[in-house]
Amino acid sequence: MFSVQQIVETNLDSRRILGEVYGGLDRLLFVAGNGCGDYYSYKIEDGEISSTALYRWDHEENSITLVASDLADLIDKYYTDQA
Repeated sequence: MFSVQQIVETNLDSRRILGEVYGGLDRLLFVAGNGCGDYYSYKIEDGEISSTALYRWDHEENSITLVASDLADLIDKYYTDQA
């Protein structure tokens, strides 16, 4: 899980640096990482988080996969190797 400072820095940096290669990063709010280059995120619609669901963004395929219904579910799944 990222701190608030890491959330801000990761999202600004990823949009600035990776945004040229990967489209759609401005529609995701990264809040955690898996250490392998993938990030866990909320979807953003109309400038707001659209739901409590969290997705894993795959940096190799620029794809997202639903992994958890909310933050507590993500934490549980992450620490049991399900996310």
